[in-house]
Amino acid sequence: MSAPVVAGAMISTPVMVEFTGSPNTVTAPIRTGNVLLGYVELSRKPNFAAEALATMRKVFLIAAASVSLVAVGLGLVVSRGLTAPLQGLTTATSRMNGGDLSARAPVHGKDEIGVLARQFNQMATALENSFADLAAERDALRRFVADASHELRTPITALRTFNELLQGAAAHDPAAQHEFLREGQEQINRLERITSGLLNLSRLDSGVFTLALAEHELGEVIAAVATPFKLRAQEQNISFSIEPAPTLLMV
Repeated sequence: MSAPVVAGAMISTPVMVEFTGSPNTVTAPIRTGNVLLGYVELSRKPNFAAEALATMRKVFLIAAASVSLVAVGLGLVVSRGLTAPLQGLTTATSRMNGGDLSARAPVHGKDEIGVLARQFNQMATALENSFADLAAERDALRRFVADASHELRTPITALRTFNELLQGAAAHDPAAQHEFLREGQEQINRLERITSGLLNLSRLDSGVFTLALAEHELGEVIAAVATPFKLRAQEQNISFSIEPAPTLLMV
């Protein structure tokens, strides 16, 4: 076997080769002992296909990361769009459960959740109106009971006064006794009218019959109402009188 040739020289002595360099280029120094004779360099063409694949791999990785971030962002936006209306509906329900009938759910869009929120608000409005009507009826009932109690108390007080006067100062006065008995009968008739009116009112409320209106002279109504107070005024030595209108006033 012939000896290697380096730079046109024949080498007959052993040489030591050490390979250094990049994956695409290998450089080998040629030594004989401590003498550097030269270098041998081997190289290969760049692997453009591998580089292109590596570049494409990086591009795909970046694109996948970008798409993932966009998907996460869209997911958060969509999730927020779904949970926000539901959270508002839950808050409104909690407020209504706590007694706040004015609570309303925010309406977002015209989707199913928006339709549900609008229906909830319609239900809440109807419920609030129902409770308002009940409260008005309750207040009206309280006023009615107070007025009825006052109307019943007035003739009862007058009858008690007549009875006391008949047993006291008017015990020996036939004229006064006759007057008090006449007024007492009038108060009894008034009690009958009041109780009959209450009964008719209950029938009217239940729809048994309709109200029959009639005209009355205002002076007569005032005189009938003022009679019990006139007697009480006399007991307290208070001047009490009724001056009728010069003309008839019909009500």
